[in-house]
Amino acid sequence: MRTSRNWIVATGFVGLSLVGTSAAQAQERVEPPPYLAERVRAPRDAFELAVGAGYSQGTMSPAQGTGATDLTKAGGAFSLHLGYRMTPAFALSIFGEYDEFAPGNGLSSSAGTRGGVAGINGTFHMAPYQRVDPWVRLGVGYRTLWVTGDPNVADTLWHGFQLAKLELGADLRTSEDVAIGPVIGADLSEFVWQNPAGEEGDQEIANKRVVPFVYAGLQGRFDVAGSRERRSDRESASR
Repeated sequence: MRTSRNWIVATGFVGLSLVGTSAAQAQERVEPPPYLAERVRAPRDAFELAVGAGYSQGTMSPAQGTGATDLTKAGGAFSLHLGYRMTPAFALSIFGEYDEFAPGNGLSSSAGTRGGVAGINGTFHMAPYQRVDPWVRLGVGYRTLWVTGDPNVADTLWHGFQLAKLELGADLRTSEDVAIGPVIGADLSEFVWQNPAGEEGDQEIANKRVVPFVYAGLQGRFDVAGSRERRSDRESASR
């Protein structure tokens, strides 16, 4: 009988130990955060390539006396950014943009209206260590607009300065090196000169005015080389 009691007591202790261990393991088990709430490592000292495509439109004509849609209507825009991601929170880039607009009301349907921009910008990342990273971009550049192929209007190049451009976007970081997301933007451009076909060359626009352009689309961002760091790495380095 005594031996049986000892076995019962021992068995009880073993059972309690197993239950306690299972409970402790259950308490230690932490559910992973949702995908969009995950933390990720951010690029530093990396070469950065960004490509974008979307909708673009000027909201008024380059000169007074011309209707807002006499030259161009809405069109598509394609952009390329080549830059340096200095820190997780900031990147500096040069950029180019090509625009293909629908011909305006003052042109024939056979006309071609194309544009381009080249410039420099800086991108400020609000949450570089998060899966979803909102950002703000500021830039300046030089804008051109070509009107060609209209039998009633001389082929003309309009060109001037993109005085300021503001873009807002959000990256979905699919990996440490790749992100994709929506972007919207607006800029203020002033066409200073026009150059009709012929030998006259550039002519300053007498009644020039600032033209707002708007943009909305998608952008993909790719980071190459450099390093990748976590927020905890940065905090440790700053102490």
